[in-house]
Amino acid sequence: MTTQAATPDRAPEEATPQYSLAKILGIWAAAVVPMAILSWVVFPAVSPVIDRRYPLSEIPEALRYLEEGHALGKVVITVEQNNKT
Repeated sequence: MTTQAATPDRAPEEATPQYSLAKILGIWAAAVVPMAILSWVVFPAVSPVIDRRYPLSEIPEALRYLEEGHALGKVVITVEQNNKT
């Protein structure tokens, strides 16, 4: 922050601060951007698209599908619970 130089009719303590547009935008962004991100988390307007689901045993096939560029959304690996104890 810089101040205007003192002149014969303006004492140094009366000098007014000069804010650049970048500083003002930086202050604004620091206040507004986190609120926007928080609102996206609390009120999601976008939901992920699941392209395919693969069981844990088929990870190589899932990776091959991703590497070949076929996925148009998320590829999900599912883990099945074995309740037979």
